[in-house]
Amino acid sequence: MSVRKALSIVVVVIGEFGEAKAFITSTNLPPKLVVVDEEGLTVQKLGVKWTPVAMTIHNNKVGKVAVINEIEQIDGLLYSEEVTRASS
Repeated sequence: MSVRKALSIVVVVIGEFGEAKAFITSTNLPPKLVVVDEEGLTVQKLGVKWTPVAMTIHNNKVGKVAVINEIEQIDGLLYSEEVTRASS
């Protein structure tokens, strides 16, 4: 089974909604993938030290995490997840 069907992707952006909206527009990210973390509490609890960040979620656990500045980087993140899962 393709890992792309077995996990979710979430992009977390720290900032106000207007800033996040500008980021979503400039990167062509689907808005439904983006979580706006206005005060940085979500990434702090996850132990993530930078944003914007994309992360894979599998079985309710965070998998791969990567800084993301354009939508094409999500494909790289998914490929990395597929390679990791194929070799385990």
